[in-house]
Amino acid sequence: MIARKEKRNLLDFIQTSRALAAQGIRAEAVGRQSIRVSRAGRFIGLWRETIGSIEWYPAGSTSATHRSATIEDAARFMTSKIASAA
Repeated sequence: MIARKEKRNLLDFIQTSRALAAQGIRAEAVGRQSIRVSRAGRFIGLWRETIGSIEWYPAGSTSATHRSATIEDAARFMTSKIASAA
């Protein structure tokens, strides 16, 4: 289950990951339920907390394209899909 502590853990992971930093990926908390993700200063998407999961909304999309039940899954998604899509 995703809670605000888990959102904080995901934010910490994104901000401290050397692999993501090498790709120019940055993150910041936006409001109580969201994490804004950018690459080289350009908005690429948003993680939004929902009941029991966290969802990925890529830039320009009004619906989630990935749902993670754990922070570990969200971290895998970040390193495998988002960082590699430069």
